[in-house]
Amino acid sequence: TASEESSTARENTESARQQFDIGSPTISTSNTDASVPIFVMMPLDTVQIDGTLKNEKALTFAFKALKAIGVTGVMVDVWWGIVERDEPQTYDWRAYKQLLSIVKNCGLRMQAVMSFHACGPNVGDGVDVPLPIWVREAMKRDPDLCYGDQWGYRNPECLSLWADNVPNVSGRSPLQCYEDFMESFKEAMGPDIGVASREGHILWGGAGPHDSGGYNDLPLETGFFASEGGSWDSEYGHFFLEWYSRCLVEHGDRMLAVSQQVFGDLGVQTSIKCAGVHWWYNSRSHAAELTAGYYNTRAGNYQPTRNGYDAICKLCAKYNAHLNFTCVEMRDCEHPTEAKCGPEGLLRQVRLTAEKHNVKIAGENALCRFDREAYDKIVEHARGGDGLSSLEAFTFLRLMPEFFDEANFNSFVAFVKRMKEHTGGVANVTEKPEGLSEGDKLDLFFSCVENSHWFKAS
Repeated sequence: TASEESSTARENTESARQQFDIGSPTISTSNTDASVPIFVMMPLDTVQIDGTLKNEKALTFAFKALKAIGVTGVMVDVWWGIVERDEPQTYDWRAYKQLLSIVKNCGLRMQAVMSFHACGPNVGDGVDVPLPIWVREAMKRDPDLCYGDQWGYRNPECLSLWADNVPNVSGRSPLQCYEDFMESFKEAMGPDIGVASREGHILWGGAGPHDSGGYNDLPLETGFFASEGGSWDSEYGHFFLEWYSRCLVEHGDRMLAVSQQVFGDLGVQTSIKCAGVHWWYNSRSHAAELTAGYYNTRAGNYQPTRNGYDAICKLCAKYNAHLNFTCVEMRDCEHPTEAKCGPEGLLRQVRLTAEKHNVKIAGENALCRFDREAYDKIVEHARGGDGLSSLEAFTFLRLMPEFFDEANFNSFVAFVKRMKEHTGGVANVTEKPEGLSEGDKLDLFFSCVENSHWFKAS
């Protein structure tokens, strides 16, 4: 269905995003600490749809607590649909500048993820941030600016990568819109900009192969993705998938070139983020990865094994970029056997491919978890070994209502300590935040529940 397709688009194939690590050198992690830096993701609606920042008092407390236990910084989405919401090239950075000021005053760094896609209801969130109204109007005038499926549904969540250079968005092309947005961000944040990171994924465009099935079909129920005799393993399948995956890489190349043009004079470190599409990884056709644009398959009767991440790592090497990947907390045994999930094998394949091209890896957890098993797996991946280097950085998903529950927060404090001890640093928690007084106690709520504030002081 359209709603299922929409959810898949958000989870696996987000449109172009851009991420920046912001903060003055005076508040960066000490050079004497060689451990893997830890960041924490902010709620999706940290800045509200009207461009205002939520509870400053709650934010300040939360950031001071994170700083006290050894966290390096936070990550926040910078929504295109909020900053440039009303008119083309009219940017509202006030809330993000206010947030950055709080982050800096608490001694943290801020990774600002420039999100050029919509945000809608998904697993674990109910936040709704559409694309700017003038972009949506352009999509109505020219539906080919959207991704579409074989039944005629047009996805309004992001602009199609095949429209990158089409000047139909209020007189500009999508690439020009992204570049102007980044230029404005650069001007607004000035000298605080540190490290830049690019994220980009695609959604299946056009009709695709005629036998690829629908959203609710299992791979074995389709003519294209079936492990035995599927047309993915044919001359036509190779022709289509080679073209389809090349479009993803070429889009990434264009976006990285724009990013380098805008921020090159600042000497920033660029990186890209790939989606961790691990379901059906332990099958021959790797159906989910193929639909996301990653031409990654086992050997078939017609074609040899394909490494869908080799071209992406080559792209990283071309721009001296890092690679950000997820699934760091996952184990294969945690997933239904019938889904043939392989997060561990997928992550190892990506890391080995990155090592081959001398590309550094940063990691994230895919789901918010506070259990020992998840933390053990993250620490294991972070420190490296068995032919793999340590992670360049790790970002924890996410700051949410349960984060400051006593048991969860204590387990996170212990996790940060272990990360530092196991990855070459020193566990130096100068103060453990005491329990909040009744007057300062924080109740954390997301917009997906009845209360409209995820941070509320009571």
